[in-house]
Amino acid sequence: MRRALALPFLAPLLLALPFLIPLPDGTLTSAPAKAQDAQVQQAGEEEEQGVLANVLSRLLTTPTTRISIGGIEGALSTNAVIRDIAISDAEGVWLSLERADLDWSFTALLRGRLQVSELALTNLAIDRLPLPTERPEAVAEGPLLPELPVELVVERFALDRLTLGEAVLGTAAQLSAEGSAELVSAEEGLRLDFQAQRLDAPGVLAVDLRYAPETNALALNLVHDEPEGGIVARMLDLPGLPPVRLRVAGDAPLDAFVAELDFEAGPAIGAQGAATVGRSADAYRLDLDVEARIAGLLPEALAPVFEGTTQLEGAAAIVDDGSLQLEALRVTSPAAQIALDGGISADRALDLRLTGATTPTAEGMTQVGQAEIEKLDLDLTLGGSLAAPRIAGRVEGAGLRHPRGVVATVTAQLDVSPDPSEPGNDETMIEPLRFSVDAEASGVAPADPALAAALGDAVRIAARGTAEPGSLLRLDEASIATPTMDASYAGSIARRNTEGVLDAAIPDLAPFSELAGLDLAGAADLSAEITGDPLVDDIAADLRGELTGFATGNEALDGLFGPQVDLTGVARSRRDGFGFEALHLAGANLEVTVDGAASSEASDLGLNAVIPDLGALHDRVDAGRALVEARLTGPLANPDAVATVSVEDAVAMERPVPRMTARLEAREIAEAPDVSLTLDGDVGPHRAEGGFRLRSTEEGYALEPLDIRIGSVSLSGRLVVGPALLTEGEVSAQADDLDDLSPLVLQRLGGGFEATARLSVRDGEQDAAIDARGAQISVEEISLSDFTLEANGVDLLGQPRIDGMAEASALNFAGQTFTDIRLSAEGTAEATDFSLTAVGDGAIFETDGRLMPGEPGDPLPRLDLENFSVRAASP
Repeated sequence: MRRALALPFLAPLLLALPFLIPLPDGTLTSAPAKAQDAQVQQAGEEEEQGVLANVLSRLLTTPTTRISIGGIEGALSTNAVIRDIAISDAEGVWLSLERADLDWSFTALLRGRLQVSELALTNLAIDRLPLPTERPEAVAEGPLLPELPVELVVERFALDRLTLGEAVLGTAAQLSAEGSAELVSAEEGLRLDFQAQRLDAPGVLAVDLRYAPETNALALNLVHDEPEGGIVARMLDLPGLPPVRLRVAGDAPLDAFVAELDFEAGPAIGAQGAATVGRSADAYRLDLDVEARIAGLLPEALAPVFEGTTQLEGAAAIVDDGSLQLEALRVTSPAAQIALDGGISADRALDLRLTGATTPTAEGMTQVGQAEIEKLDLDLTLGGSLAAPRIAGRVEGAGLRHPRGVVATVTAQLDVSPDPSEPGNDETMIEPLRFSVDAEASGVAPADPALAAALGDAVRIAARGTAEPGSLLRLDEASIATPTMDASYAGSIARRNTEGVLDAAIPDLAPFSELAGLDLAGAADLSAEITGDPLVDDIAADLRGELTGFATGNEALDGLFGPQVDLTGVARSRRDGFGFEALHLAGANLEVTVDGAASSEASDLGLNAVIPDLGALHDRVDAGRALVEARLTGPLANPDAVATVSVEDAVAMERPVPRMTARLEAREIAEAPDVSLTLDGDVGPHRAEGGFRLRSTEEGYALEPLDIRIGSVSLSGRLVVGPALLTEGEVSAQADDLDDLSPLVLQRLGGGFEATARLSVRDGEQDAAIDARGAQISVEEISLSDFTLEANGVDLLGQPRIDGMAEASALNFAGQTFTDIRLSAEGTAEATDFSLTAVGDGAIFETDGRLMPGEPGDPLPRLDLENFSVRAASP
């Protein structure tokens, strides 16, 4: 999810800038003495500069952050104009401000009040978010300020233009804003007036907040309105980026305050209702009554539980001693109810219980989307303190049915408690927590039989470790197991440094046979040392894997991999791509190495493979060696690629293939592909050469030239493919002896033919004509003798109609011989009528039928046989 950039740091920066001027190298330093007769005044200014410079260094300066200022004008302690502010990181400037006009009172700051008469910003630009940096180490020297300001008065704030780059929110945006604020103490009252609006598109945000202590009255009016694709929809990552409309309003004394809520973000997200604040003897009471549509905010698996209208109701009492009491806080949807009861004492002790259960909707079952649930219960208790909570809970479910499968029972147990062996964090006051999670599902039966065999009928999940402040998670154990496989992880998961080991094992590959479509045997083991930085999506896995006793039942694959396969090397996932470092796969007859990286900006990824013995792949190949070299370059979204496949010293179908090379070159594959294939080599005594070029054009794609020759066999022509796959051009094939191709296809071919196909487009329809003839062609035991084909097709991609005739003197197939074969077709406005006659085994076969267009949405035509007869041939 993208988040809006927080800008509160600009205030202390701008307040500190009057005491800082740039050196030529862009670093910051305090101003030198102006004259000897102003030493006393200078000493006071330098003391002020030291305090605020300390603030600036703590809040903004890191080893990777640089701030530069073009110039400062005006009286530095009361008002100033600061020009050309820029903040940079390792990738350059990410924030720039053309001008800041600041009129403020430094003496008021020393009294604990930030008093600003005017703060006007001109042309603030944020091109992207800054690069993540390590948290600065704590500085032990003195307090941040003599006393932190707790009161804020801004009489006028104005931002004429804020420009956000596309990298900030996923879309470029321009905004303006103005307002004022008086946030001092409850005794003096509170006031906030703020308005912002899009400059490049519709969109407005307005906030008016006032509290008058003399009448204890609170007035709140918040309005936000943006069309589809707005900033808030992108910040919240709302599905479909719907229009967002929000209004919160209330105006009454706090002991009888009612805030009305109206929120709308598309058909699946919204809320309407009220929150009422009342006063009892020693507490403020908050009553909630809100109807919401939240399914659109939830993950796909959970959304059906809260489909429709969800009711939030209940009460909370905020007691004067600082404690909180919840009174039957309930979230109710048509399919489930969740309740939170209990409270938090004045000394921050927890006594809370969270319960939930599905609500039967029909015949004792709960219908949730396509799923049915017999029972699903949640019971969670929270004790201890806010700094050291104790959590215990259990989830139980039964009778879960879905079109994808069923689960008979599911249970999960959670336990969390403070870790006495680890010290607490002095900054957050939160102690490290030990946790354990155990979950089990039984009676698991996926609807897909292949998946059911691979998964087994049970799943067990376990996790144990320590969670520490600062997003550090130490896992002593995290495992998932089924009857067919086990996987586990142990190590740490942290924002900037993740280290651990992942192990996975499949003791028997046979249950995965149906899923793979192969007769698998053997075992698989994988180990990966995980390191990296999840905060910037840079994770590396140092892999070690092996297959032992491996077999597939496929001659080529078994000849390639053999019984032992090893995997080593590093695979890396990055935010903008992926990469490999010496990734090596080795089998009995295969060596593959992948090295390099591919990213959104540039790629250089290479693959090399060697097959030492081609004879192990097929019983019709006696010898040979194959080499594969491939490289991917350019941006990942639109890369270039080059690949070469070479065969050396091969013998196939008892004929030598001393060399054969196919080279593929592709440019701008995604956007404007230009692909060329070149073939060069020898097959037996014959040359193999030629190739084709396929490139994108303004009209579509052009295949030209197409010119491939292998011995006496040739394929040539040109095609232009336009919109809707409508194609124009001509392709011709000719063979004096198809046996010239036998060593390449590993099938015994024979005979010769010549054929020409002409494609044309007329009135937006695809037409074609084909003319073919030959004395005899054969593929293994199948042969066709003395055949001719002449046919014309009209509107082949729409309402196909075919006129033509095909004849052959004989067809040998599956040990049967048919003679005097004749097929004729005649197109009509609705369909193509055809008739077929043939003589075989002393009988004459005759059939008539109709070829009709498929149903709407079905591109395949429908074949109807209207007549079929068999009669004895004349002696």
